[in-house]
Amino acid sequence: MFDDFKDITGYDIETYFRRFVTFITDQSQNIIDYYSGLVDTLDRNSFAEYEALLAESTYVVDLFDLNNERFNTVDFWELMEWADDIGTKLETIGNFSKFARSSVKKESFDTNVSVEVATRDNETIEELVTRLGSTDRENDWVEVAINNRLEQEDYTLNGGVILSVTYKNNARFFIEGIVDNPEGDRIKGLDIDKKITFENNDLKVLSYDDTIKQSLNVLINLRKNDNPEFPQYGVDPSVIVGTNIKSIALPSVVRQIFQTFSTNDRVSKIEISSVDINGDSVSMDMNIYIKSGEEQKIVLNL
Repeated sequence: MFDDFKDITGYDIETYFRRFVTFITDQSQNIIDYYSGLVDTLDRNSFAEYEALLAESTYVVDLFDLNNERFNTVDFWELMEWADDIGTKLETIGNFSKFARSSVKKESFDTNVSVEVATRDNETIEELVTRLGSTDRENDWVEVAINNRLEQEDYTLNGGVILSVTYKNNARFFIEGIVDNPEGDRIKGLDIDKKITFENNDLKVLSYDDTIKQSLNVLINLRKNDNPEFPQYGVDPSVIVGTNIKSIALPSVVRQIFQTFSTNDRVSKIEISSVDINGDSVSMDMNIYIKSGEEQKIVLNL
């Protein structure tokens, strides 16, 4: 079968398959360990072989397309399936940094994750780094100021100053809720519109901003038993429906809200800024802090 393929195309596909097997056995783990952050130095030979095989996989697939009329037995189609599987596995290895939630830019690995954060009113840089989880604020605020080339006249306590802040890509920042490199807006994730819509002959994919807004709105409107997989999450309707407003157990509602939002690890903190009781309704103004460094405001109506 290999010889027949070579006779028709002039290409030695058997050697290509053997190279791929050798790469998977001896070298692919080096790339996976690098993208996972387990090693600091990329094995250049392993990466060079990966790039060569990836380019060759495209060439092999093109050979099948160009010679499809000359392949008249089922053996050739089995070969094509093997070639397609190899291409898929190579692409998966190339995207492993997203599965590992590593901060990767092109061919370079960085153990740090950078996000842009807006300062709050009357917030110093020391307070900013503390809010973002720093355990060494005395040194971290200096690093932030230097990295942003911040001069004294550029910084005020009026808030709204956009600063680039770097996190270590450690377990504290590992985000289960996304399959991507945790950088900037990517931390918010991407999702399809909950109202199934087709756009450009495919399912409509929301932007990063719209994705996080949709996710937060789903959580804020979730009621117990709405999600059959996790029926315990959401606000219990029994504490709301048919209950006098004055007798609503607000502490229980707040606890249920906090428990529900804890399921989304893109959220770093939530605050209830105000509670308004008006006639037969209750509304809560909530501030939701995202690990990308921004704040979302949501109103919960009961």
